[in-house]
Amino acid sequence: RLFAFAPTPVTVKAGATVTWTNGDDITHTVTSGTPAAKDGRFEARLAGKEASFRRNFSEAGTYEVGCHQPGHYAAGMKMDVTVE
Repeated sequence: RLFAFAPTPVTVKAGATVTWTNGDDITHTVTSGTPAAKDGRFEARLAGKEASFRRNFSEAGTYEVGCHQPGHYAAGMKMDVTVE
């Protein structure tokens, strides 16, 4: 099974809202930061197909986003959101 965000990476302008939608029936999370150093800026649990989470990015920077369900991050389910 392939665990991935798509598209990745993502670049948006400050003030943009990004929406993540679960494309399968497996539960995923959308979390800012790495498992060892989650910065707590946002976290959402996407349970079930079509569940979604919206996040507005008001400050410029690069945000690492990952799924921290067991094994998903290690399998590559992570991405960068660059806010210009």
